[in-house]
Amino acid sequence: MPSSDLPSPTVPVPEGWRVASDELTTPFDVRVVSVRAHTVVLADDALRERVEERVEANADADADATWRFFFASRLRLAPAAPPSRAMTRIVANRANAGFADTLRERGFDAVRAADSRRWSVREETADLTRYEARVAVGDVCVDVEAYFAVWSDGSDFLAAGGAYPRAVASGPDAVAACFEPERFREELFEMIRATR
Repeated sequence: MPSSDLPSPTVPVPEGWRVASDELTTPFDVRVVSVRAHTVVLADDALRERVEERVEANADADADATWRFFFASRLRLAPAAPPSRAMTRIVANRANAGFADTLRERGFDAVRAADSRRWSVREETADLTRYEARVAVGDVCVDVEAYFAVWSDGSDFLAAGGAYPRAVASGPDAVAACFEPERFREELFEMIRATR
């Protein structure tokens, strides 16, 4: 794990999930301002194992990163800027673009922002964006839903979100039995709200 004066966000790790990565990056750096990020990514290994049992040997080795994942980042601006609605909007716009790119890098296709709204995260208000996408793993093509939230904790910004399978677009019918999109969405929202 990286050592830094930028602490890791505190994230819940549910049973059956694992920490897939924990890293420190500088996603944005220009002469006027830079943004450092400490990001933790979790993968749902239990779901990956259930799906692999059903699709037998035709699941890709990277399936654990695409069926269902969660991430959280602590973002710090330098020089520090006091939190404001305008600054949160700027950070949210940049972070949303980065999240859409991350989905594409993970093999998601047809990524599009479906809608956004203000959303409560404990005593803070976040900008929450819902995405729709598709992902193909082996012979299985899945419709995916993803959510991404950005808010200020008073000193830093936090970004959290993830993606989960919504329905099987093509592939073995047995795979659909592994997916519980309503439960997956509620669990994702709980994980976002638990991020500190």
